[in-house]
Amino acid sequence: MPTLDNINLFANGGPTGNSLEDEYRSLVAVFDTPAVMGSPPSFEEFVAMRQKSQAADTARQTMTQELGAGNVKKAYEEGFTQLPIMEQLGTYVFPPTGIPIESYETAYFADEAGFGLKSPKEFALDVLNPTKNIFQKLPVKAEDPMSAVLAPLSALGAAGGIGELANIPKAGLMALRRMNQKTMDGGGGGGIGGLPPDAFEADVNRFALDPSSGIKSPTIESLIRNAPKNLKGKQITDWLNSKGAPSKGVKPKELPFLKIDRFIEENPNATISDVVQHAGDSKITIDVTSYKDIGEPGSDFYFETTTPEFDPLDSSYKNSRSMVDLVKDDTESYGNDLVDLYNSYRTSKMIRTNSEEGIPPKIYDYDEITDEGLAQLDIDRDTLFEDLGDGLYKYNPYILTEPQGTGLVGDTSGTFTFGNDDVGYQTFINGERADLARYGYSDVAYSQAEAEIRLQNIMEQEEMIDMGMYGGEQRYKNYVDSTLPGGKNYEEKVYTYENADESIDGLAHFDDDNQIAHMLGRDRVLEDGTVSKHADEIQSDLHKRGLQYGYKNPVKDANTVKQIEQSSRESYRLHQKVIKTMRDELEEIKALSEKHPELKKYQGEYDYLDKDLAIRQLGAEDFGTIEFKNDADLQTFREHLRTRYGDSATIEDFGVPNKIQLLEEYVTKRESELDKFTKDKYGISRDGFSYRASSEIDVMNGTPEEVKTVLKEFRKLVNEPNYAKKINKIDKLSSESTALIDNATETFLMDLARFNQQYPDANTTSIMTYAKIISKGRENTGRIFESAYKALRDAELNVLSERANLDLDTLADPRNIDVTNPALAKLLDADLSFRETPVTVKKQIINLEDKQKQLRSLRDETTIDPEKFFDTMDNTSEDLMSIRNIDRDISSEITKINNKAPDYPFKGDDYAEMVIKNMIMDAISEGKAAVSVSASPAVVARYSQQEAEFFPRFYDKTIPNMMEKLAKKYGGDFERGSLNLEDTFGEPRTFYADSPITYSDVEIDNAKANIIRITPEMRDKILKEGLPSMYMGGKVSKSNSMDRPIDGNRREM
Repeated sequence: MPTLDNINLFANGGPTGNSLEDEYRSLVAVFDTPAVMGSPPSFEEFVAMRQKSQAADTARQTMTQELGAGNVKKAYEEGFTQLPIMEQLGTYVFPPTGIPIESYETAYFADEAGFGLKSPKEFALDVLNPTKNIFQKLPVKAEDPMSAVLAPLSALGAAGGIGELANIPKAGLMALRRMNQKTMDGGGGGGIGGLPPDAFEADVNRFALDPSSGIKSPTIESLIRNAPKNLKGKQITDWLNSKGAPSKGVKPKELPFLKIDRFIEENPNATISDVVQHAGDSKITIDVTSYKDIGEPGSDFYFETTTPEFDPLDSSYKNSRSMVDLVKDDTESYGNDLVDLYNSYRTSKMIRTNSEEGIPPKIYDYDEITDEGLAQLDIDRDTLFEDLGDGLYKYNPYILTEPQGTGLVGDTSGTFTFGNDDVGYQTFINGERADLARYGYSDVAYSQAEAEIRLQNIMEQEEMIDMGMYGGEQRYKNYVDSTLPGGKNYEEKVYTYENADESIDGLAHFDDDNQIAHMLGRDRVLEDGTVSKHADEIQSDLHKRGLQYGYKNPVKDANTVKQIEQSSRESYRLHQKVIKTMRDELEEIKALSEKHPELKKYQGEYDYLDKDLAIRQLGAEDFGTIEFKNDADLQTFREHLRTRYGDSATIEDFGVPNKIQLLEEYVTKRESELDKFTKDKYGISRDGFSYRASSEIDVMNGTPEEVKTVLKEFRKLVNEPNYAKKINKIDKLSSESTALIDNATETFLMDLARFNQQYPDANTTSIMTYAKIISKGRENTGRIFESAYKALRDAELNVLSERANLDLDTLADPRNIDVTNPALAKLLDADLSFRETPVTVKKQIINLEDKQKQLRSLRDETTIDPEKFFDTMDNTSEDLMSIRNIDRDISSEITKINNKAPDYPFKGDDYAEMVIKNMIMDAISEGKAAVSVSASPAVVARYSQQEAEFFPRFYDKTIPNMMEKLAKKYGGDFERGSLNLEDTFGEPRTFYADSPITYSDVEIDNAKANIIRITPEMRDKILKEGLPSMYMGGKVSKSNSMDRPIDGNRREM
């Protein structure tokens, strides 16, 4: 009995001789039998089915033709997708052309099914429903149930055929995994348009690949190859950040630098193509600056070698001419070569004409060469000589070595060496053959290296090289050579982030902006003789800073700024409190000084003594206050000004401020700073973190404690017993002392006037000095009057002596001296007007000294020792200690933010991987078969013990692990080996008498290296695929079903 299982409604071909009605009646008859359940389609549905069958014929033919021609994309789009679903499955499993459809169809069916999760109720009803098949009982639902069924079956078909029933569970798991990823991760896959991987190479090369380095963005490549074609806007970011994205090649570490989130925020309807183009413009671009040693191509000074066809000084002379002439002149020596060349022409013509007719016979001796035979070969004897001469010359041509680089001085044209190892190398300076004897050489050089050394020495003597450029721009070769010399082509490479949003100036080792890492290295020979691109050191000053201070993060830094602002507000509140306390205490001090004016006498403790400042002020060139430590300093300064400017009322205005005045100045200044602090919003400047206004509130200078101490001492003083009586006594004694001084001053000035009248011819210089001091009240002791009267007496004696000598005949007989000489008489009679201090003045002086003695005693009892004003423990109050701690913490946080490294890629140890990848690309482009990195011993030996703690882990664990994974992934070979000791350290030697010739244990240790052997497989794979910029970045979730990844869904583990 026929059933639906053995009736093919979609057989090949269209309707036969029977009409559609007859076919339909036959079909209905089948459904009428008891064995077949259900009802037949309507006649209209049946007609539609037959029309679809006809359309399938065309699709089937197209698919077969295009698959046969290798056009998979066209076969898929115009053939396969037009077939009925069941025939798609049949084609998938049993390809009629023998050419299988690619396995990306699995992803296509899963996407077309529109999977979603059922509700618990829907799932339970389906499980209990006996009419539901096994796929309909799954906890997922689909918009297209047939596609949902075909998704696992298509995976099964790709796995090897529907007959392999053992694979059914795995096929189902793969489908379920895809369903789950679509539901949970926004998944899908199969690339833009569901095309095979090869279809995307142009876009990958255009958008993901950095052509300068050959390194590509894995995330952009994944977007091109694996992202579902119909994603838009936020769906794209959801896909990139999904749990399954890393398995498709997306690198979470790379995403922030591609700025896709921001782009989609600004362009919410962006398509995959839009995002790929944007990401391509934003992809991490690493530029490399190479600082090479002198002598290396591209450095400040090096030699360039060529093998020119013509003479460097005579362009009409062909360099091979001398070899041609030599062949022509010495056919005996070159006879065999000429015979071989003649016979090769003979063979060539035979092959060209495919005939021996007209071909001369083969010869075995030069004498057998005839002009007739040469003519038959279409050449003459001169051509034979020229061709052999040219050939022999090209085998060993003349080498032209010319100096190059920016380190050359003056005109160096015509400066070179020219020759080869057979004929020697001639040296020319500015177009003239150099006189080698003049430079200490007796003969030409017979090796290219020696010729270059000689030319460089001669150029140095002729000052044709800038000697200042020696050492080049490379800086650290001597340090590296101290533990690992040898090798060649030393260079220092700095890797910079070219499209960084934020720039950072040069760091510790190099001045280049936007540095990520640097490498010190050279070409070195490995133990087996292989030349390797070797890194002596790999470091990152940027990420060292990041490790120490962290990386800038807008969100976290904004939170830090908020914390700083909060702390600054607390600091401000405490500053307010401290400054208000200072003001309150100062006002109490001022009130005490109004009640006790004597408190104002305490002088400030300033010691500026800025005479130039004072002079500028006198000249109205500057303004402010001049402050002095004490009256003695003030008087000294006034004398200085009088000497320069003469007496001036302005000079007399300079004075010493008292203690209360200085405290007022301090407190007022702090109040002003507090006001500025408030206006500057608690100390955070507009550019973020450059300064804090609170640092200008200088309450930590001891002033708060000083105000408190002054108030304490003032209170203590005025509360002493009998303090008021003693002050009154001081006032009375001071007044009486002043009266005594005034009387003594008046008496002295009258006596001075009398003296001047009596002795107008006297020298009064000394007297006037004392007169000025007394008249201006600069000294109020009795001693000044005693000194002044002594000066009067001395002046009187001097003037009388001068007068007596003037009238005295010193040559006459002493017995005839005129004793009536008035001046002499006064001297002889001691009749001096100013011989003694007046009695009244003496009494005044005695009385004054007694009163001043009492004053000194009373003042000692009523005066505070100025040292006590500073006998304080600065910043010991609770508020000041809190301010100190808060401001210290704020300052520390701001320092951290200022010192944070910009958020550049390749954090942690990833920068080493980036450098090694660039080394691999360099090695491949230079034809080297290996890259290597020193192990830690050679590096540790160059640094202090503290600096070197990091190196063993980095060079002996981290870097080898990176290199081993890279080698394994790309088919290379990794090993821990050694550099060639002789290439590195020179020939072995003895270290003490009778010891064997060998290398030291230190040298053997320092030569240890981590090595990747670049196999042909690795080279070819890298040249084809490129290297991902962030190969080891990001977390990858790996399921069992990913053991056999399909094409176009490449992952890197």
